[in-house]
Amino acid sequence: MNCFIPAAGFGKRMGDLTRNLPKPLLEINGIALLDLAIFNAYHMGARKFCINTHYLAPLIHKHLEKFESKLDIKISFEEEKILGTAGGIRTGIDGYFGKGESFLCLNPDVMLFLPEPFQVVPQNYSGSPFLYLYNNKKNENYTGLDLQNGKVRFGKGEFFFIGLSILNTDLFDSISKNEYSDLSELFRKLSEEDTLEGGLFSGHLEDLGELDKFLNYQSDEMVGDYFEKVRKWLRSVT
Repeated sequence: MNCFIPAAGFGKRMGDLTRNLPKPLLEINGIALLDLAIFNAYHMGARKFCINTHYLAPLIHKHLEKFESKLDIKISFEEEKILGTAGGIRTGIDGYFGKGESFLCLNPDVMLFLPEPFQVVPQNYSGSPFLYLYNNKKNENYTGLDLQNGKVRFGKGEFFFIGLSILNTDLFDSISKNEYSDLSELFRKLSEEDTLEGGLFSGHLEDLGELDKFLNYQSDEMVGDYFEKVRKWLRSVT
């Protein structure tokens, strides 16, 4: 399994925290959000990674050097302009992921605590784009999604997308390389065509993509054990 991790954004929702540091390098308990995403993707079976960069890209490139000897990571540098997630995927995976190949896409804004065991590719997976959703119990301002017979519907649903999906390289064939394309618009189109599948994430998560959530995050003892596992793994791959 391969994995695409979007890391090109400007991080504007984080205010001054991202004035001189890209959002993926912000740290929780001394570990960068990007490293947490790589850790989780690895433990979901990913062995090849494509990470796109744009804003303050040299800092991310330098950060990723520590993985060079142990992990297969391609950096897709969007030097001239930011391409959006779909455009970034189309450009980054070209010639790196195989044609017709399924891959993970994982947003580093969301810190996932994977259940054990966790099989990211669901049983009887059809090969269609698949989104992992979570119950919006706190009534937060997410795009409302619903699940109807395994299909994702946009609207007033009680779920939200957690930034983890299973996609296929063929999905991006119609997008031009090095051109902007929004992944959320593609998801809406697929939903209208009744080809966007989904399921509920059974683990725990923390959305750290906004300033107040990031600053107010408090870890507990269980989470402390998780970070120790991450540190141990990072030592083994750097």
